[in-house]
Amino acid sequence: MMGEFSRVYKTELSDVQLGSVWERFVECDRDQHIFYNKPPMDGKDFARFCRDEDVHLWVILFRDEIAGIFWLTGHEGKTAYCHFGQLPTKAKRTAEKIPVQLGFGRYCLGTALWAHDGQHFLLDRLLGLTPLCNRSAVRFIDRLGAQPAGIIPGACFFNESGKNEDGIATYYTRETVPVEWCKV
Repeated sequence: MMGEFSRVYKTELSDVQLGSVWERFVECDRDQHIFYNKPPMDGKDFARFCRDEDVHLWVILFRDEIAGIFWLTGHEGKTAYCHFGQLPTKAKRTAEKIPVQLGFGRYCLGTALWAHDGQHFLLDRLLGLTPLCNRSAVRFIDRLGAQPAGIIPGACFFNESGKNEDGIATYYTRETVPVEWCKV
C-alpha cells in the first residue's frame, strides 16, 4: 500500500509558499512551541531560515493537507539533528487507524533514515534535543521510540523567558525505525 503521507523539499517551494506554511503555524499558535529558542518570526523570516544551507526542510502532507514540517540541521558525516513541527489536520487517524501525529513522526523518521543514493544510506542516525518542560513533545518522541542518551541540564534556551531549561538528548537509527515507516 502506498502511504498517505508525502513530502515537499524546500527547494520546490517559493518564499511566498514557505511563508504561507509558517502563517499556518502562527494561526494555530504553534510557532513559539516549535522555535522556542528564536525571536518571533514572520513568513519572510521563516523563508530566510529555510534557505540556510544547514537547514534541510520538508513540508509534510497528509492526504494533500499540510500536516507539518520536518527539518534536519547540524549534518556531520552520517548524523544530523532532527526537528518536528506539526499542524492540526482534519483527519485524526490514518487508514491503518493510527493517530495522524504518530504517522507524521514515523514517516519523517523513516524517510530520513532509509534514504539512500542507490548504494549507501545517506544517514545512519538522527539526534534530538527536547525540552523536558514540553511534556507533549516528550510524549511524542517517546511514542516514536526515541532512544534516550541522557538529560542535559539547561540545554534548551527559551527566547521568550531568556532562560535555559533541561533537555533530553535522544537518537534514532535504522535499528529503531522500521523501513515500513517510509510508507505510512
